Amino acid sequence: MFEQGDYADAAALLEMLVEFRPGQARTLYDLARARAMAGDRKRAIEALKQATAAGFADAPRAEAEPAFAKIKSDAAWPEILATVRANPPEPERRGGDGRGR
Repeated sequence: MFEQGDYADAAALLEMLVEFRPGQARTLYDLARARAMAGDRKRAIEALKQATAAGFADAPRAEAEPAFAKIKSDAAWPEILATVRANPPEPERRGGDGRGR
């Protein structure tokens, strides 16, 4: 859905995943990306805060994410980024494709 630019549907699907498996940092991060790309800045920040609270710790990825360009001007961004940096590194995960996805 991201590749097709269908960010609203991506956000809806990710919201269901969050309901099914709450507290998954990467799912919440992707939800923040989808909401940001769909233009829902407020809810994107909310999801990003939830991702950091769940342990999201990849500051370089968050800083480089094009979806967050407009969020970076928000007063909440420095605090979010500080929390991401303070989180302990996430353990390496191996997915079925062997690339850790």
